[in-house]
Amino acid sequence: MDKRVDNAMQRKTSSSSIAPWLSQDPAIWQPHPEMLALSRRKDVAAYYTDTSRILGVWIVREWESPRHHTQSFRFSYCPFSGRRLPGGLWRTMSRTLRQQQFSRDDVRDMLDHFRKRPLEFRSDRWWRERRISLRTGRYYHYHKIRKEIADRLAEGTPLTWMEEHNDKQAPGYRRSPCEPPHLCVPLSKILSQHGAMFWYVPWDREYGIRILNPKQKVHDQPIEVTAVLHCPWCGKKFPPSLKAPRLQRLQALVLSPDDPDLPEKWRTDQWWREEGLWPDKAPKDGAF
Repeated sequence: MDKRVDNAMQRKTSSSSIAPWLSQDPAIWQPHPEMLALSRRKDVAAYYTDTSRILGVWIVREWESPRHHTQSFRFSYCPFSGRRLPGGLWRTMSRTLRQQQFSRDDVRDMLDHFRKRPLEFRSDRWWRERRISLRTGRYYHYHKIRKEIADRLAEGTPLTWMEEHNDKQAPGYRRSPCEPPHLCVPLSKILSQHGAMFWYVPWDREYGIRILNPKQKVHDQPIEVTAVLHCPWCGKKFPPSLKAPRLQRLQALVLSPDDPDLPEKWRTDQWWREEGLWPDKAPKDGAF
């Protein structure tokens, strides 16, 4: 192939903003079309890295802006379909670079600095050409999570969903004290970190990924989410959203959800608890 043509193809696939991550092999991502649409939105705190094949949610610290976040939590299951996602390849990439006779320090430097990697490792080309299995890199499974819950119960350690000093956080980081109806071990770890942009909205009984203005800090941004149907860490289906019923109740009472004087019961899960709208039964620590 002509060298100029080859270089042009390399540049085209080096950025996920130019080459969508579905483009090269649709069969891999067909079960997850909603995730494709979500990954293309700039106002949702979800990300996809084609080089390491990792999909997840941002962690935004108080001193960071959303567009400059430096950490994230990886998803194990598709939050829309509940299917297992392809495994992440961060360790596999490191091992593959080592096999190419790079030193340990060089490999660490390449992983930390995108532009120091060989050209093929700046896109998904490296793992597609090697036909690395979609199962490679998977590390969480439903049965493992059930065992973690059993171990927690045996130890007498309850699952938590709020970080300490939650009441001292800025409004954009403050989590509700209302207990989520679904709480597995990995989700409890995510919800106990206020910087993780995955949220439980008790008044709508919705779990979702935060919608953020990437140009502003999170401190005073409203709690808005794009709702998801399944737990991204154990795959269990969340209880149905009550957003529409809540709006219907408020309209019948001639109330607005944005009214600053809205009664407190409509700002928490109190209204649907009183109506007996628990999905099955009241949750208890470790309930799956």
